[in-house]
Amino acid sequence: MKVPSRPNDKCYVRLVDDIPDDHTGDTYDQVFITDDEEIYQWASEDRYRLRMIKFLQKYKCIRYILDCSHDVNAVWKSVVWADEIINEEEPIFVTDTLILHCGSIESYRKVIPRIRGSYNRLVLHGHMSWFQVKQLIHPNVKQVRINATFEMLPVEIERENFVNYIMKHCRGAEYK
Repeated sequence: MKVPSRPNDKCYVRLVDDIPDDHTGDTYDQVFITDDEEIYQWASEDRYRLRMIKFLQKYKCIRYILDCSHDVNAVWKSVVWADEIINEEEPIFVTDTLILHCGSIESYRKVIPRIRGSYNRLVLHGHMSWFQVKQLIHPNVKQVRINATFEMLPVEIERENFVNYIMKHCRGAEYK
């Protein structure tokens, strides 16, 4: 299986510091994107505890305490169906937190090209490839939480790349 090149691949997520003036697509500060109905319902529920954490997450010092020194406890303001993003003409922009929960590599393959932005927190669930994980981590991403299973092909080469990639990412206290 041939692995596509990174920057020229059509699925590569482009970092955008500022949203273009002519952008007509949706912009999200903190968004949870899923292709699973049960997960969508769960993420959409209004719970007191989640509302309290959302309020506290506004403050960087409290956000750091809630995350501890080794975890990312992300919150979201919006929940969006993956199909809505795939079917839109314009890509979406995410400015702070991107949470993705897709059930298959194919779903991630369709969603990833539709995401732009300078988000700095990334949480991944579901099933994806290691290549797709790397596509979503751009230079502004400081905190990553992977609760997904992911495939590495070919395993021998990707295993070493994985270890090196993680070691480079974890380069300071704010990088998790």
